[in-house]
Amino acid sequence: MILSLQLPEAVVDWSQVISAGLSLLALVLALFAIVNAKQDLANERRIAHELDVLRSIADSLRSFGSSSLLQLMRTYLHILPGNQDFPIARAQFDVRATDEAKQRLAEIKQSSPPSPIEQYHATQELLDIYRGELYDAIDRRASSHRPVRSARS
Repeated sequence: MILSLQLPEAVVDWSQVISAGLSLLALVLALFAIVNAKQDLANERRIAHELDVLRSIADSLRSFGSSSLLQLMRTYLHILPGNQDFPIARAQFDVRATDEAKQRLAEIKQSSPPSPIEQYHATQELLDIYRGELYDAIDRRASSHRPVRSARS
């Protein structure tokens, strides 16, 4: 004797509707994950590019003084977005500098005495300020960095 179990048509219809709804939900979640992954990847690339520019600035600060390196520094400041990074350097090279940074640079230059040795020390002080701004810019990017979660995790 074969036992036959027949479900009412309404139950079958509702199970199909529920499975279609769950499939749609899975599709929406997958699309959301794809968009989120693209945004994370774009942020990763932007931060990697900006860190590469910051590394180049660090290299140019090591051999500060050559006119070609000064032009290179100006170019790097143009590449970095916004004006929150390197406020004193931006004022020095007149690249999207804030009024506050221009005023601070004027104060630093006023305190620079005219003798060559003292001017050298004033230049070294300015380089130390640039290095501090460099470290701040790197820290800002490192603290805003969210690592991309891999699919294996």
